[in-house]
Amino acid sequence: MRNVLLLILLCLFTGKAVAQDEQIVFPVPGKESTEPSALFFEDVYLREQGVQHLGVDIPAPEGTVVVSPVDGTVVVNRTNIPDPFSAYLVIKSEETGFEHVLAHIRSGLTTSSSVVAGTPVGTIVTAGTGPHLHYGINELS
Repeated sequence: MRNVLLLILLCLFTGKAVAQDEQIVFPVPGKESTEPSALFFEDVYLREQGVQHLGVDIPAPEGTVVVSPVDGTVVVNRTNIPDPFSAYLVIKSEETGFEHVLAHIRSGLTTSSSVVAGTPVGTIVTAGTGPHLHYGINELS
């Protein structure tokens, strides 16, 4: 199930098939079977906030550990800003170059830090509708 969800995530964001050899770890261990609280492109976001919802929200208690979904490098860490709704970490995959966005977390990692798939990168904070991880995958050309 989790591999199917992650493949769907990648296909939706990139518009193309995903490299089958990339290993992606679900970013909230133990929550693989949790029903997402928000999905991609939900109309309510566009109507109420004027922007699309570019990711999946995975509900989990505040303080839940978030792990790196891939081996890669931290390219952005904006998790120390006061507004948890706008806090996010971006990890660029070594394998594909895709950027994995982990939002509504706190993290002590520094930009240029190397991370290994499955290792802790931060913890969930309460933002917006409650504590959850917003997870998105971007391909930037």
